[in-house]
Amino acid sequence: MTLDDIWLGYPMQEQWLARPSSATYNVPWTYFGTEHGAMMTLPGVRIEQQYDPTRRGWYRKTKQDAQSSPHYSGGGAVLTSAYLDAFGSGMMVTLASAIFQTTPAEPSSCPSTEKPPGCPCSADLDCLVGRCLNSNCSSETLQGVAGADLLYAGFHENVTAAIDSVTAQSSYRCGQKYTVSGSEYETRCYIVDDSAHLVWAEDFLGTDPLNTKAYQAVGLGHYEGAVMRDLVESKQFFT
Repeated sequence: MTLDDIWLGYPMQEQWLARPSSATYNVPWTYFGTEHGAMMTLPGVRIEQQYDPTRRGWYRKTKQDAQSSPHYSGGGAVLTSAYLDAFGSGMMVTLASAIFQTTPAEPSSCPSTEKPPGCPCSADLDCLVGRCLNSNCSSETLQGVAGADLLYAGFHENVTAAIDSVTAQSSYRCGQKYTVSGSEYETRCYIVDDSAHLVWAEDFLGTDPLNTKAYQAVGLGHYEGAVMRDLVESKQFFT
């Protein structure tokens, strides 16, 4: 671990420790991996020397998203599909975000568009590198990825509550059965990632975590083949 990694990690750890227990009830792991391959976790755990966070799926996916689509994500959060935790916490999803180098001081001159790092901004499109963070154009130097693992049961419950609050008055809310031209239908809800892998599905709740084939890297087409084919053929979704 380099000195820069250490200095970058300290303020993160302070924020992690300041969280109330209610905010971490369903969060068994919080961590930060750096571009140099260093790793910091809470709670602390001994990690094998050969472990390199930059080679992990959550790190690569977050880095790729932040660097390939800055105006879309702004280096924002990435949510993974469901998987089995390697450290024994069961079925979970990961929420991760790219961490960029500290914003430099404001330059002596800031143009009205394509502003360099340090200039004030209100949107990603204002900045040369496409990232407006904390009202200043960000540096394009990635320092690492911070992540939090969420227990799937709690995540499922929160998502279900959010969906229900939005669709409570809808005739086509999740699980609602209805009839069209004499045929019966049921509305089924899913959340998928950009690879069409399921992040949330009603059938996932109660699944045996050891039965990873039932939820890990399961595509939307597994449940809704016709819908997935339609999305691909209409070019609304690419795989």
